[in-house]
Amino acid sequence: MSETVTASSGSQQQSASGDVDAIESADSSSGKDTVAYETYKKVVAEKKRRDAELAAKDEELKKLKAAEKERIEAELKAKEDYKKLLEIREKEIQERDQKLKEIETTIQESTKFEALMSALPGQVPKKFWSMIDTSQIVIDPSTGSPDPSSVKKATEAFQANFPELIVQPGKARLPNTAAAGTGQQMTEEIWKSLDPKQKKERLSEYVESLKQNRR
Repeated sequence: MSETVTASSGSQQQSASGDVDAIESADSSSGKDTVAYETYKKVVAEKKRRDAELAAKDEELKKLKAAEKERIEAELKAKEDYKKLLEIREKEIQERDQKLKEIETTIQESTKFEALMSALPGQVPKKFWSMIDTSQIVIDPSTGSPDPSSVKKATEAFQANFPELIVQPGKARLPNTAAAGTGQQMTEEIWKSLDPKQKKERLSEYVESLKQNRR
């Protein structure tokens, strides 16, 4: 009887011991699962943090690139505006220099013309002023006045080529030389129809016709 009780008691102890091991095993497995989940959460959180940092840095880099692009474009625009401004300024300077040169040329030509007219022994009617050549007259840079020797040469050349254009007080009128080889009296219409070479050849006829018309 006592052996039976003893055996029964041992069997109960073994059963209880097995239950405890099972519970402890279950608790251990649950603890491991809890540790794995916590680790997973930490990894996920770290990844999110790093992704956020990368996104922030990427956004900052984009802003820096945009700012650099704006700066470069602003510099290029400033250079382009300066280039245009410089071109306008250079054009204004060129136009001003051209005007000054034209004015200076006009003054010099007027000075040379007056010097030649003053050196002639008579007067030349205004309608023949275009026949006067002042290109041989040189302006002395040290004085700004026509060189006397060049004025003398130009005057002598004009007198030799167009003596009939110089009106001298008290000089006898030239005879009518019109119709020499033409059979026509020189008129204003005929004179206008002549080319430069013909005008030079028949200049004396034209001058004489003007004189005849004044009589």
